[in-house]
Amino acid sequence: MNTRVVAAALSALVLVACAGERKPKSDPPMTLTYRSNDAVGTAGQFQNYQQVVQATAPSYVRVIIKAKEGGADKDASSNIVNGGSGVIVDPSGLVITAGHIALDAKLDAQIITMDGKHHKAVIMRVDRNRELALLRMDPFPGIQAAPLADSSKLTVGEPIFAIGTPANKPGVVSLGQVVETRRAERLDYNGFGFDDAVKLRIEVDPGNSGGPVYDRQGHLIGIIAAFVLGNTDASRNYQLSYLAYAVPSNAIRAYIGKR
Repeated sequence: MNTRVVAAALSALVLVACAGERKPKSDPPMTLTYRSNDAVGTAGQFQNYQQVVQATAPSYVRVIIKAKEGGADKDASSNIVNGGSGVIVDPSGLVITAGHIALDAKLDAQIITMDGKHHKAVIMRVDRNRELALLRMDPFPGIQAAPLADSSKLTVGEPIFAIGTPANKPGVVSLGQVVETRRAERLDYNGFGFDDAVKLRIEVDPGNSGGPVYDRQGHLIGIIAAFVLGNTDASRNYQLSYLAYAVPSNAIRAYIGKR
């Protein structure tokens, strides 16, 4: 059976359906929802996970990438070109997402925080070779940044959780575990790639890309960048492997120049 590693670059397609209406400056606050599938029984090892998720969630954000206003797409029904997830990494307003989500520093960005508020953001830089992009929005009262873990200290079997925006639904929580702390071979796909990938057993989908992965203390161990899709034909009795790859937190730390 063939599987393939894919980056969730098509995550923005689900955004098109709602593009006919002008986005309000504020949406209702996001509600966290938990996937019913605990891919590897993480809940049994991480019994207070909901408390940690609730405390950590404000650092998760939804990311929407748009064509520049007044550009070639100014008369189109939508100027949305991509979308996914991200994470606040500094209270000054720095946000990290995947490079294949932000695409190009020439585009515009919008950040939606857990309280439902929309924030205009600037794409400061995109690095395809690191699969990372750095965005900046104006800081706001109560902004919460995710503390960066030391990804070199991850252990196999360690419980983790991700928060993302699969199928355009924000605030979806997935439980999982670390399968491999550092992939020996570089991961490359569709013009993007990165080194030292953290391999995870976790259920994620398009829209999770760029979103945070946390340890049991609520520290950021990385962001979702790619995952394995398999044959989902029920007639073949094939079960999804729920494998994903994260850009490690130490690579994020180096990228933003944070000690």
